[in-house]
Amino acid sequence: MGRNIIHKVEAKCKGCGQIYNKINYNQLFCSIWCREKYYLKLKKYLPCFLCGFDKITEKHHFVWRSYGGEETAENKINLCPNHHRMVHNEKYKEEIEKLIAVKLLKIINKKQLTL
Repeated sequence: MGRNIIHKVEAKCKGCGQIYNKINYNQLFCSIWCREKYYLKLKKYLPCFLCGFDKITEKHHFVWRSYGGEETAENKINLCPNHHRMVHNEKYKEEIEKLIAVKLLKIINKKQLTL
């Protein structure tokens, strides 16, 4: 009763063409990094990872370049200008980083449930 059952549905990734298990029916890409590469080819902005705003977004490095972070898709996330400023502001940094971590954990947990 009332269980969230996740069905495995195979699909072809719109970005790389690989076959993957969909988490939900609206999912078009096998990963957020594959989605990013696809939108970069189209020269469109990816939506903010936190709020979905897509008019202007900026790349945020998980491990900052000043601390040795690499220029890889796995080390970046798209944020709107407001959230990007907040994550670099000491007053809001902890709160925004926590929101990002919670959202990433949800994505990871959903993927593990479908394996």
